[in-house]
Amino acid sequence: MGIDIYNNILYTINNIIFKGVERMLAQEIKSLLSEKVLTQIKDKSIQNIIRGIIFNSSNKIDWDDALYRVYKNMPELIMEEVTQNEK
Repeated sequence: MGIDIYNNILYTINNIIFKGVERMLAQEIKSLLSEKVLTQIKDKSIQNIIRGIIFNSSNKIDWDDALYRVYKNMPELIMEEVTQNEK
């Protein structure tokens, strides 16, 4: 079982870092940011500022980079995605 989990983690990291938006649509990344990242910010004003930036359709955001930074700084989310992919 340990090797399977390790392989799933590597597969997930590969998809996140190297395939990025090809694998995960921008809307899914926005949902991830909203549900998993912004909820960790206790200050509602800061949450609202960041939401306004993320969800403003006229902003040009590099979603590959955004996703990479989320997983780089919150590696526990990689494990959550691996667990969901196993189901």
